[in-house]
Amino acid sequence: MQSSLFSPAFAVWNQRQVLQQKRDRLQALFHAVNDPDSLTLSQWVHLYAAVLEFKPDLVLELGRNVGNSTCAFTEAANQIGECRVVSLCRSTNWQESTQARVSQIVPAEWFQPLDARVADILQVEAKALLGNSQRVLVLWDAHGFDVAEYMLGSLMPLLKDRQHIVLVHDITDLRYHAGQESYGDKPLWRAGNDDVYSDHTVRVVLGHLSSAVEQAIALVDFTSRNHLPLHSADESFYSELSQEQNNVLRDLLGDELFSRNAHWFWFSLNETNESALIHFPKFTSPELDRHLNKPASSSHLNTDQLNAEVALLKSTIAGMESSKFWKIRLLWLKLKKLLGIHQT
Repeated sequence: MQSSLFSPAFAVWNQRQVLQQKRDRLQALFHAVNDPDSLTLSQWVHLYAAVLEFKPDLVLELGRNVGNSTCAFTEAANQIGECRVVSLCRSTNWQESTQARVSQIVPAEWFQPLDARVADILQVEAKALLGNSQRVLVLWDAHGFDVAEYMLGSLMPLLKDRQHIVLVHDITDLRYHAGQESYGDKPLWRAGNDDVYSDHTVRVVLGHLSSAVEQAIALVDFTSRNHLPLHSADESFYSELSQEQNNVLRDLLGDELFSRNAHWFWFSLNETNESALIHFPKFTSPELDRHLNKPASSSHLNTDQLNAEVALLKSTIAGMESSKFWKIRLLWLKLKKLLGIHQT
């Protein structure tokens, strides 16, 4: 299912000369980050090439951890110019360790395009996050259904009228990576399995998608409701390049930098008609959600306090109405009415 909007395979192919020239630099940065289990060097190159090819004015990274993709995006942003990288994550790994290691390879100005925030994604206002950007590349790599609701219910409506692509990591295409269909000795996948099976061996299979993260379910749900193409990067690399092109890339980059194995998908609302009705899930900010879901005992306490205040006010008014002053005031008002005296 090839898209005219973006192709992961042709991004690498079209940027092959740059990738060859930057080969040593990319390897050095990758090893400085030192987290090959989260992202292979070839996947690192996929993301780097995607930015060079799509040329966004904003790269938005949801989920950073140690900072593999952060580093790849910032390197690309420095190359294309006029591009910001905003990275959101609750992890402090980048600030506490990775940045120092990367600083040994790059000059201080290399970090200028990067805004790496330690933040709860759900607390960040999407409108302020996007600003005036008109061409946005998003990496959705933060897990959980709450983040999925934020992504699909708060961010996507704002991206609809901007040029954008959304890359989603940690999803495997079983058409090119068979062998994950068996349960083995593992239970059904459910949110939170990673707390017990941190090796991601408990997975959910949705058609030809296999994943251990919640956003895979939300993604299939969202794209299915909106009849939206969900593109496989693996399919792009395996079907869009000829064998000759694959051989050229392997000769230029080597097996470490080039692999057709991607394990990520992408989608964009730009592939729908402008008049198409898009169905977005409701997203409620955590503050409002806490307000709407206060414990019943707390609600009853507030009601009791209010009733007590009303009773006190009624008692006060009754006391005023029974006073001599109040009775004289009522007689004076009646007399004014009889005599036709009007207050000016």
